[in-house]
Amino acid sequence: GEETSTPKVYALAMRTHTSLSLLFCIAVACLPGQTQGSANGLLYQCNAADLAATPSTCTFEASSSFVGTFQGRSNADLSVEPDVRKRGVCDKSGKQLLPAPKPFEDGVKLCSVSSDLMGDDLIWSRYAELLLPLRDALMYRGKEMAAELPATSLWDKYTQVFKDCDIKTTPDYRKDGDKGPWVYSYSSVKALVVDAGNTDTHNGILQFIEEGSMELACLMVSYNIKEPECSDMAERSGLPTTTRSTCWHAAYKSLWGIDPTLPDDGEVSAQQGPGGSGSSGSSGSSGSSG
Repeated sequence: GEETSTPKVYALAMRTHTSLSLLFCIAVACLPGQTQGSANGLLYQCNAADLAATPSTCTFEASSSFVGTFQGRSNADLSVEPDVRKRGVCDKSGKQLLPAPKPFEDGVKLCSVSSDLMGDDLIWSRYAELLLPLRDALMYRGKEMAAELPATSLWDKYTQVFKDCDIKTTPDYRKDGDKGPWVYSYSSVKALVVDAGNTDTHNGILQFIEEGSMELACLMVSYNIKEPECSDMAERSGLPTTTRSTCWHAAYKSLWGIDPTLPDDGEVSAQQGPGGSGSSGSSGSSGSSG
Protein backbone atom coordinates (compact mmCIF):
# COMPACT_ATOMS: atom_id res chain seq x y z
CA GLY A 1 0.00 0.00 0.00
CA GLU A 2 0.97 3.66 -0.23
CA GLU A 3 3.04 4.96 2.62
CA THR A 4 2.19 8.33 4.15
CA SER A 5 4.64 11.17 4.56
CA THR A 6 4.92 14.94 4.44
CA PRO A 7 6.81 16.84 1.74
CA LYS A 8 9.02 18.69 4.23
CA VAL A 9 10.14 15.49 5.92
CA TYR A 10 11.30 14.01 2.63
CA ALA A 11 12.82 17.26 1.39
CA LEU A 12 14.90 17.27 4.57
CA ALA A 13 15.72 13.61 4.00
CA MET A 14 16.83 14.40 0.46
CA ARG A 15 19.18 17.12 1.68
CA THR A 16 20.57 14.75 4.32
CA HIS A 17 21.03 11.99 1.73
CA THR A 18 22.83 14.38 -0.61
CA SER A 19 25.15 15.58 2.15
CA LEU A 20 26.01 12.03 3.17
CA SER A 21 26.70 11.08 -0.45
CA LEU A 22 29.01 14.06 -0.88
CA LEU A 23 30.87 13.22 2.33
CA PHE A 24 31.29 9.65 1.15
CA CYS A 25 32.62 10.78 -2.21
CA ILE A 26 35.10 13.12 -0.58
CA ALA A 27 36.32 10.23 1.55
CA VAL A 28 36.79 7.78 -1.33
CA ALA A 29 37.49 10.19 -4.21
CA CYS A 30 34.37 9.45 -6.26
CA LEU A 31 34.51 10.05 -9.96
CA PRO A 32 32.14 12.71 -11.38
CA GLY A 33 28.62 11.32 -11.68
CA GLN A 34 29.30 8.31 -9.45
CA THR A 35 26.44 9.27 -7.13
CA GLN A 36 23.99 9.70 -10.01
CA GLY A 37 20.80 7.63 -9.63
CA SER A 38 20.59 7.22 -13.41
CA ALA A 39 23.18 7.44 -16.17
CA ASN A 40 20.80 9.80 -17.95
CA GLY A 41 20.85 12.07 -14.91
CA LEU A 42 23.98 13.74 -16.28
CA LEU A 43 21.92 15.09 -19.17
CA TYR A 44 19.58 17.13 -16.97
CA GLN A 45 19.58 19.64 -14.16
CA CYS A 46 16.93 21.55 -12.23
CA ASN A 47 16.10 25.05 -13.42
CA ALA A 48 17.89 27.32 -10.94
CA ALA A 49 15.12 29.94 -10.70
CA ASP A 50 12.42 27.37 -9.91
CA LEU A 51 14.71 25.65 -7.42
CA ALA A 52 15.32 28.93 -5.56
CA ALA A 53 11.65 29.99 -5.62
CA THR A 54 9.02 29.36 -2.95
CA PRO A 55 7.89 26.64 -3.14
CA SER A 56 11.14 25.14 -4.37
CA THR A 57 10.54 22.76 -7.28
CA CYS A 58 12.69 21.02 -9.88
CA THR A 59 11.79 21.82 -13.47
CA PHE A 60 14.06 19.74 -15.68
CA GLU A 61 16.23 21.44 -18.26
CA ALA A 62 19.16 20.33 -20.39
CA SER A 63 22.58 20.30 -18.76
CA SER A 64 25.85 21.07 -20.54
CA SER A 65 26.16 17.32 -21.23
CA PHE A 66 22.97 17.21 -23.30
CA VAL A 67 23.61 16.79 -27.03
CA GLY A 68 21.19 18.15 -29.64
CA THR A 69 18.02 20.21 -29.35
CA PHE A 70 16.20 19.93 -26.04
CA GLN A 71 12.42 19.57 -26.34
CA GLY A 72 11.24 19.14 -22.76
CA ARG A 73 7.56 18.28 -22.46
CA SER A 74 6.25 15.63 -24.81
CA ASN A 75 2.66 16.96 -24.65
CA ALA A 76 1.11 13.61 -25.56
CA ASP A 77 -1.98 14.15 -27.72
CA LEU A 78 -4.20 11.35 -29.01
CA SER A 79 -5.47 13.60 -31.81
CA VAL A 80 -2.17 13.32 -33.69
CA GLU A 81 -3.65 10.14 -35.21
CA PRO A 82 -7.36 9.31 -34.74
CA ASP A 83 -6.86 5.73 -36.00
CA VAL A 84 -5.77 3.97 -32.81
CA ARG A 85 -4.15 1.15 -34.81
CA LYS A 86 -1.91 3.65 -36.56
CA ARG A 87 -1.07 5.83 -33.55
CA GLY A 88 2.47 4.83 -32.71
CA VAL A 89 5.46 6.07 -30.74
CA CYS A 90 8.34 7.97 -32.38
CA ASP A 91 11.55 9.66 -31.33
CA LYS A 92 12.13 13.35 -32.05
CA SER A 93 13.43 12.53 -35.55
CA GLY A 94 10.19 10.70 -36.39
CA LYS A 95 11.63 7.17 -36.19
CA GLN A 96 9.10 4.66 -34.91
CA LEU A 97 9.88 3.08 -31.54
CA LEU A 98 8.87 -0.48 -30.73
CA PRO A 99 9.04 -2.31 -27.38
CA ALA A 100 12.54 -2.13 -25.92
CA PRO A 101 14.02 -2.33 -22.39
CA LYS A 102 15.22 1.27 -22.41
CA PRO A 103 13.86 4.50 -20.96
CA PHE A 104 12.23 7.05 -23.23
CA GLU A 105 14.53 9.86 -24.26
CA ASP A 106 13.79 13.55 -24.65
CA GLY A 107 11.51 14.22 -27.60
CA VAL A 108 9.61 10.91 -27.66
CA LYS A 109 6.09 11.56 -28.91
CA LEU A 110 2.92 9.97 -30.26
CA CYS A 111 2.89 9.85 -34.05
CA SER A 112 1.22 8.40 -37.14
CA VAL A 113 2.67 5.16 -38.53
CA SER A 114 2.09 3.60 -41.93
CA SER A 115 1.02 0.08 -40.94
CA ASP A 116 -1.56 -1.14 -38.44
CA LEU A 117 0.00 -1.89 -35.06
CA MET A 118 -0.48 -5.42 -33.77
CA GLY A 119 0.13 -7.30 -30.53
CA ASP A 120 2.74 -5.80 -28.24
CA ASP A 121 3.47 -3.01 -30.73
CA LEU A 122 -0.11 -1.84 -30.17
CA ILE A 123 0.34 -2.21 -26.41
CA TRP A 124 3.51 -0.08 -26.63
CA SER A 125 1.39 2.84 -27.83
CA ARG A 126 -0.92 2.43 -24.82
CA TYR A 127 2.22 2.31 -22.66
CA ALA A 128 3.47 5.61 -24.12
CA GLU A 129 0.02 7.19 -23.71
CA LEU A 130 0.26 6.46 -19.99
CA LEU A 131 3.95 7.14 -19.46
CA LEU A 132 4.52 10.35 -21.43
CA PRO A 133 1.97 12.41 -19.41
CA LEU A 134 3.40 10.95 -16.18
CA ARG A 135 6.93 11.82 -17.30
CA ASP A 136 5.87 15.37 -18.21
CA ALA A 137 4.13 15.84 -14.86
CA LEU A 138 7.08 14.76 -12.72
CA MET A 139 9.79 16.44 -14.79
CA TYR A 140 8.09 19.68 -15.85
CA ARG A 141 4.95 20.34 -13.78
CA GLY A 142 6.23 20.39 -10.21
CA LYS A 143 5.18 24.03 -9.78
CA GLU A 144 1.59 23.20 -10.75
CA MET A 145 1.47 20.30 -8.31
CA ALA A 146 2.93 22.41 -5.51
CA ALA A 147 0.49 25.24 -6.21
CA GLU A 148 -2.57 23.03 -5.68
CA LEU A 149 -1.46 21.60 -2.32
CA PRO A 150 -2.96 20.30 -0.10
CA ALA A 151 -5.01 18.93 -3.01
CA THR A 152 -3.21 16.31 -5.09
CA SER A 153 -5.46 15.92 -8.14
CA LEU A 154 -2.65 16.38 -10.68
CA TRP A 155 -0.36 13.91 -8.93
CA ASP A 156 -3.21 11.39 -8.57
CA LYS A 157 -4.26 11.75 -12.21
CA TYR A 158 -0.88 11.15 -13.78
CA THR A 159 0.55 8.60 -11.37
CA GLN A 160 -2.57 6.46 -10.86
CA VAL A 161 -1.13 3.74 -13.08
CA PHE A 162 1.88 3.29 -10.78
CA LYS A 163 -0.38 3.12 -7.73
CA ASP A 164 -2.88 0.71 -9.32
CA CYS A 165 -0.13 -1.58 -10.59
CA ASP A 166 1.81 -1.58 -7.29
CA ILE A 167 4.84 0.03 -8.92
CA LYS A 168 7.61 1.62 -6.84
CA THR A 169 5.81 0.92 -3.57
CA THR A 170 8.87 -0.54 -1.82
CA PRO A 171 9.98 1.83 0.99
CA ASP A 172 13.01 4.01 0.29
CA TYR A 173 16.37 2.28 0.34
CA ARG A 174 19.94 2.83 -0.80
CA LYS A 175 21.59 0.77 -3.51
CA ASP A 176 24.85 -0.95 -2.58
CA GLY A 177 24.19 -0.71 1.13
CA ASP A 178 24.95 2.74 2.52
CA LYS A 179 27.10 3.81 -0.44
CA GLY A 180 24.72 3.89 -3.40
CA PRO A 181 22.08 6.43 -4.48
CA TRP A 182 18.72 6.58 -2.77
CA VAL A 183 15.84 4.79 -4.49
CA TYR A 184 12.54 6.50 -3.77
CA SER A 185 9.07 5.02 -3.43
CA TYR A 186 5.81 6.15 -4.99
CA SER A 187 4.78 8.29 -2.03
CA SER A 188 8.15 9.81 -1.14
CA VAL A 189 9.05 10.91 -4.66
CA LYS A 190 5.91 13.07 -4.61
CA ALA A 191 7.54 15.06 -1.83
CA LEU A 192 10.63 15.66 -3.99
CA VAL A 193 8.43 16.90 -6.84
CA VAL A 194 6.41 19.41 -4.80
CA ASP A 195 9.17 20.52 -2.40
CA ALA A 196 12.76 20.19 -3.57
CA GLY A 197 14.05 22.04 -0.51
CA ASN A 198 16.42 24.15 -2.68
CA THR A 199 18.29 20.94 -3.53
CA ASP A 200 18.71 19.55 -7.05
CA THR A 201 16.41 16.51 -6.92
CA HIS A 202 16.38 15.58 -10.61
CA ASN A 203 18.38 12.37 -10.18
CA GLY A 204 15.96 10.84 -7.70
CA ILE A 205 12.94 11.83 -9.80
CA LEU A 206 14.45 10.56 -13.05
CA GLN A 207 15.48 7.26 -11.50
CA PHE A 208 11.94 6.81 -10.17
CA ILE A 209 10.50 7.39 -13.66
CA GLU A 210 12.96 5.12 -15.45
CA GLU A 211 12.73 2.22 -13.01
CA GLY A 212 8.97 2.56 -12.66
CA SER A 213 8.51 2.68 -16.43
CA MET A 214 10.34 -0.63 -16.84
CA GLU A 215 8.18 -2.24 -14.16
CA LEU A 216 5.10 -1.00 -16.02
CA ALA A 217 6.45 -2.32 -19.34
CA CYS A 218 6.94 -5.75 -17.76
CA LEU A 219 3.28 -5.82 -16.76
CA MET A 220 1.92 -4.56 -20.07
CA VAL A 221 3.79 -6.57 -22.73
CA SER A 222 3.45 -10.32 -23.19
CA TYR A 223 7.10 -11.35 -22.87
CA ASN A 224 10.06 -10.83 -20.57
CA ILE A 225 11.33 -7.46 -21.77
CA LYS A 226 14.00 -6.99 -19.07
CA GLU A 227 15.58 -8.80 -16.12
CA PRO A 228 15.38 -8.74 -13.16
CA GLU A 229 12.49 -6.27 -13.37
CA CYS A 230 10.05 -8.61 -15.12
CA SER A 231 10.70 -11.60 -12.88
CA ASP A 232 10.23 -9.35 -9.85
CA MET A 233 6.96 -7.95 -11.19
CA ALA A 234 5.74 -11.45 -12.12
CA GLU A 235 6.33 -12.57 -8.55
CA ARG A 236 4.60 -9.51 -7.07
CA SER A 237 1.62 -9.60 -9.44
CA GLY A 238 1.20 -13.36 -9.50
CA LEU A 239 1.12 -13.28 -13.31
CA PRO A 240 3.66 -14.98 -15.59
CA THR A 241 5.71 -12.69 -17.83
CA THR A 242 3.78 -14.03 -20.84
CA THR A 243 0.48 -12.68 -19.50
CA ARG A 244 -0.47 -9.03 -19.93
CA SER A 245 -1.76 -7.46 -16.74
CA THR A 246 -5.00 -5.46 -16.74
CA CYS A 247 -3.92 -3.37 -13.72
CA TRP A 248 -3.42 -0.27 -15.91
CA HIS A 249 -6.80 -0.26 -17.68
CA ALA A 250 -8.65 1.86 -15.09
CA ALA A 251 -5.83 4.43 -14.97
CA TYR A 252 -5.88 4.71 -18.76
CA LYS A 253 -9.63 5.36 -18.80
CA SER A 254 -9.29 7.87 -15.96
CA LEU A 255 -6.54 9.72 -17.83
CA TRP A 256 -8.04 9.73 -21.33
CA GLY A 257 -11.77 9.15 -20.74
CA ILE A 258 -11.89 6.07 -22.99
CA ASP A 259 -11.12 2.39 -22.64
CA PRO A 260 -7.76 1.33 -24.07
CA THR A 261 -7.75 -0.40 -27.46
CA LEU A 262 -6.13 -3.80 -26.97
CA PRO A 263 -4.84 -6.56 -29.27
CA ASP A 264 -7.28 -9.30 -30.23
CA ASP A 265 -6.86 -12.70 -28.60
CA GLY A 266 -3.85 -14.48 -30.06
CA GLU A 267 -2.68 -11.39 -31.95
CA VAL A 268 1.08 -10.88 -32.15
CA SER A 269 3.25 -8.08 -33.45
CA ALA A 270 4.88 -8.18 -36.86
CA GLN A 271 8.25 -8.57 -35.12
CA GLN A 272 7.10 -11.59 -33.13
CA GLY A 273 5.39 -13.44 -35.95
CA PRO A 274 3.45 -16.65 -35.35
CA GLY A 275 4.70 -18.26 -32.17
CA GLY A 276 7.29 -15.55 -31.57
CA SER A 277 8.52 -14.80 -28.07
CA GLY A 278 9.43 -11.15 -28.29
CA SER A 279 9.94 -8.12 -30.48
CA SER A 280 13.23 -9.21 -31.94
CA GLY A 281 14.86 -6.40 -33.82
CA SER A 282 12.49 -3.83 -32.37
CA SER A 283 13.86 -0.36 -31.98
CA GLY A 284 13.63 1.68 -28.82
CA SER A 285 15.08 4.87 -27.48
CA SER A 286 18.79 4.74 -27.06
CA GLY A 287 18.64 6.38 -23.68
CA SER A 288 21.42 8.70 -24.82
CA SER A 289 19.25 11.74 -24.27
CA GLY A 290 17.43 10.64 -21.15
